[in-house]
Amino acid sequence: MGFKATANNALADAWEHLVKHPEECSDRCYPLKGKQLGVANYGGHSYTQWQYKITDGGRIWYIVVPGSKKEKGAGTVIITRCSASHPKETES
Repeated sequence: MGFKATANNALADAWEHLVKHPEECSDRCYPLKGKQLGVANYGGHSYTQWQYKITDGGRIWYIVVPGSKKEKGAGTVIITRCSASHPKETES
């Protein structure tokens, strides 16, 4: 049984959050901290890297690339990492 099958509702909630308000903090979603985790590069630019907790272990890491002034909405969400287990990099 895959991750999608075991966490289907949680994945739907994550999708909704990332589509509607990807830069809104909550107990499940927040920016990562530190120089190595808190920033990701894309297209020659640096962006704040966020984490969304899908399950107790599952995580989605992503950045939000702002849209142009002509575009409506927050921009584009780029997933930088998706894992069914807790990332070792965030353990203290």
